[in-house]
Amino acid sequence: MNEQFRACMEKDSDAFSAKLQNCPRDELYLITQDYLKPYLSYIKNNKRLFRTATENTAVLGLDKSYDRMFRHVFTPILDRYGVLQQDRPYIMAFYIRGLMAIISEWLKNDCTDSITYVISVIQQCVKKPQSETIYSQKKLHN
Repeated sequence: MNEQFRACMEKDSDAFSAKLQNCPRDELYLITQDYLKPYLSYIKNNKRLFRTATENTAVLGLDKSYDRMFRHVFTPILDRYGVLQQDRPYIMAFYIRGLMAIISEWLKNDCTDSITYVISVIQQCVKKPQSETIYSQKKLHN
C-alpha cells in the first residue's frame, strides 16, 4: 500500500528536497491543488483501503511513512520558518489531525463531495502563511 501511494504521489524527491531548501518561502505552502489533488484522488480511488489503513495505522506501519514525510518535507519547511524544536510536535499534531479529521469526514460521506470542494475546505482551515515568519521565536517565547 505504501509503495502504491508513493507511486501515486511520486515527484522527483531529490529535486523536491532541494527546492524546499532554496525556494522562496511562499512556495513552501503545500496546501495547493498540485499537492492535494493527487493525494485526495488516491484516497477517493482507494476508499476501503484508506479506511482500513487509518483504523490500523500501527499494524500497517503508517507511522514510518509519516516519519519519512516529517524528515524530508515538514522538517525542512519548519526549519525555514524558524519554528522551535519544542513547538514542532504540537504544531504538526494540530495540522495532521486536522487534515485527517477533514478526510475522515469525507470518507464517512463516501467521498461524495468533489475533490475540489474538499481542497477548498482544507485551504480555508490552513491559511497561506504571510511573507514574514509564521512562528516568530520572539513572539511566542518572550
